[in-house]
Amino acid sequence: MRTIHVISIFVLILTAVIFTYSQSPQSSGRPMQSETRIQENQPVKASKLLVKNLPKGLQGIVIEKGVFRLKQGYKFVNLPNNTVGVALKANGEIGGTFTCGCYKEAGSGGSVSGTCRVAFDKENRMMCRNDPQNSCSAVCFLEAKVNSLSSRLAIF
Repeated sequence: MRTIHVISIFVLILTAVIFTYSQSPQSSGRPMQSETRIQENQPVKASKLLVKNLPKGLQGIVIEKGVFRLKQGYKFVNLPNNTVGVALKANGEIGGTFTCGCYKEAGSGGSVSGTCRVAFDKENRMMCRNDPQNSCSAVCFLEAKVNSLSSRLAIF
């Protein structure tokens, strides 16, 4: 009789475990989003502006409430080495280039590793984002280069 009770309890526990692990995940009521979609919805506003005005000679970009926006008549041009140019649509002349870097802010300890990339969205807003393959361990900053002069513009 005791053997029958032990076997019954074992079967009951085994059935409960199988039932638990065979359940599909519960829906949260909203459709799942891909990683790219989530990144598109991330804020594009700089967490800290490092300049009040854009460098002289930098064309095609404006700063509006901490957001870097492309002016009408200009387009983003992907260049080598994770660099993005801003060019006139009419003739393709590049009026400045942008890169993103990874660095630690003053006063923070530790070493820095990883990279950041220039990104822009469908609304022509430019920002820096962590490289998905080699994420920055500190903060990302946006840097502009015009006529061989570089300026850090913002921290993201």
